[in-house]
Amino acid sequence: METFGSLLRKKREEKNLSIRQLAKITGVSPAYISQLENNYRNNPTPRVLRALCAGLGIDDERFFNEMKRLNVEELKERDDFETYVSNVVENAERKSGPIIDLYDMFKAEHDIYFKGRKLDSKEKEKVKTMLNLLLE
Repeated sequence: METFGSLLRKKREEKNLSIRQLAKITGVSPAYISQLENNYRNNPTPRVLRALCAGLGIDDERFFNEMKRLNVEELKERDDFETYVSNVVENAERKSGPIIDLYDMFKAEHDIYFKGRKLDSKEKEKVKTMLNLLLE
């Protein structure tokens, strides 16, 4: 069975990159890349996955499609990977779906979450104020 680590190694070797070269390009430590490739570590964060995809010059969605061949049960056990997958799906939907204005989202009575915690009305107001200060 092909693993995340073997797929990562295959993509790196296809680009004729050493682990050190990929590390320099991505900002991910060579030791961590080696651990991923050798399956000592197997749940990289979405940020690390995006950095590796960018460093290898491959699209996140394309890489995800190749990873679909991995054991589904193994993927279900990875909280970070599930977050990454849902982000990829959301990005794909966003590309083809309606555009949501951030301002409208705060005006409406939508539940808004940050790191899995629902924001109360005071927190939503603070975020809205910060966004106004940053973006206007």
